[in-house]
Formats: sequence, structure tokens, C-alpha cells
Amino acid sequence: MARRHSKVKLAIGVLAVVIAAYTLIDAQGARASGAPVSYTLWFFALNGVVIAVWGLALRGREVPAHLRRHWRRAALGGACSLAAYAIALWAMTRAPVALVAVLRETSVIFAALIAVIFLKEKLTRSRLWATSAVLAGLVALRV
Repeated sequence: MARRHSKVKLAIGVLAVVIAAYTLIDAQGARASGAPVSYTLWFFALNGVVIAVWGLALRGREVPAHLRRHWRRAALGGACSLAAYAIALWAMTRAPVALVAVLRETSVIFAALIAVIFLKEKLTRSRLWATSAVLAGLVALRV
């Protein structure tokens, strides 16, 4: 059991480092470019190429067929994701990165609420813990 907990702690630590790294890279990139919207569009364009190549390498012909069937959902999801990312990067050029980063992670709170209220999922102990941790970070930054 102790070994499992050490693996979980390691995974949480690695995840924290990755989130901190991409947040700082995003903030620096948006600030250095002087054009957060342009930075966002280039990021999405290049990231889209990588994802397309990866998907084709793993799934081959399934990818174009799936996109033909679900292009509306993909376009809507992509547009929402692009807008959310652009807003976060723009905010990082105007406000302290730590504050924007915590606000960006509030999606955990909204996801938990949506899951419980609309999807009728159980509010598990781990979901409550994660939501509380994000909320505590928000409060700590505001105090």
C-alpha cells in the first residue's frame, strides 16, 4: 500500500511540474510575441498537425472517417478550446501569471459541478479533494 501511495505522490508531483512548465511557457510566449491571439493560432495550427499525424499513425483510415461523421462536434469543441486558450493567454499578458493559472484551473470545479448536477455522477472523495484544492488555491491568492 505504501508503494502505491508513493507512485501516486510521484504522479501528482510530475503533473504539477508539467502544468507549471506549460503555464510559464505559454505566458512567456504570449508576452514575448506581443500578440497572444497570433501565438494561440500558431500553437493550435502546429499542434493540430502533430495530432493529425499521430492519429493517422495510430488509427490510419479511421481518422478521416471519424472526422467526416463528427466534424460539427469537432469544430465546435475546437472553437471553444481555441477561445478558452486565447483568453487565458491574453489574460497572462495583462495580469500576474499565478492568478491566471489558478483561475484557468477552476475548470476542475466546473467539471465536478457539471458531472454531479447534469451527468448525475457521484461526488467522490477524490473529486471533492481536487475541487477543494483548486478552491483553496483561489482563496490563498486572493487573501
